[in-house]
Amino acid sequence: MKPLLKKLLGSLVVVAAMAVPALGQSLVMGAGQQGSQNYGVNTALAAVLSESGLDINLESYGGSGSILPLLNSGEIDLWAGGAPDVTGAIVGAEYFGGTKMENVRIIARLFSTPIGIFVAADSPINSPEDIKGKTFGWGFTAQPSLKTDSGAILANLGLSIDDMQPVLVPSVSAGGDEYMAGNIEVGFFALRAGKMKEIDASVGGIRFLNLDPSDEAVARLKEVSPTSEIMQVGPEDNIVGVSEELNVYAFNQVLSVNADTPDDVVEKIILALYENPDKVRAARINQDFDPQNMADDVTGLPWHPAALEVYSRLGLR
Repeated sequence: MKPLLKKLLGSLVVVAAMAVPALGQSLVMGAGQQGSQNYGVNTALAAVLSESGLDINLESYGGSGSILPLLNSGEIDLWAGGAPDVTGAIVGAEYFGGTKMENVRIIARLFSTPIGIFVAADSPINSPEDIKGKTFGWGFTAQPSLKTDSGAILANLGLSIDDMQPVLVPSVSAGGDEYMAGNIEVGFFALRAGKMKEIDASVGGIRFLNLDPSDEAVARLKEVSPTSEIMQVGPEDNIVGVSEELNVYAFNQVLSVNADTPDDVVEKIILALYENPDKVRAARINQDFDPQNMADDVTGLPWHPAALEVYSRLGLR
């Protein structure tokens, strides 16, 4: 073969390879630590996406402090996580080093996730006055936005971390371990996380505490975490540590990708979830998923353009 022709054919092969839809490529999906709520959410979604023909490689990276920089750089392809985490990354919050992660885009609002603070079932701790001065997990270097979530809960009760005795932990899972070890008196965790059963069994029972649903208290919460809200749960939800109607903290779970994710990949991901809501909800941790709410805006978080086009065709925007 003549050198020039060989060179031209080689170039065409490269161009053709670049034109092949990315659907045939393996997509790396980030997840939190095993046992955490985030690991459960992403594991369940990865299963649905895999069943729909996407090649998903689920990898645990500890927390949003590690996951979002990798998503921003394109080293991982998608991640389901809290809106406060994504907001912090995009605006360049201090806990992300102050660098704005401008390549992160959301492609779906998934559901609201209940978070709460808990104590031993037989503990005399009930009111904000009782909580004040107690040991409480803090730091969350692997999951930095959890300082926002736990701080918002304390603000709802008229408290701050300055009113507590902080116990430094790298993650919420590590905080659970410290609680089981007796080093934390007021625990903080996602109500539907798998680890809550382990915590409950290890200490002879736990109970989540009620937050303040008043307008003033909710305003304090939103001042710390604007994308969050108060959510009601009850015994019918079959949540460990919930034996009566309670008001708890909740944030929006969103599905995020890198800004350069091909349009056809975004469409495939969205349709896989939209068309299989029962499969998504089969995992109890994702039970509040409603495909009709996938296109709901979440406090100005930026959308991938392809997602908006898909939702427009579906009549959701």
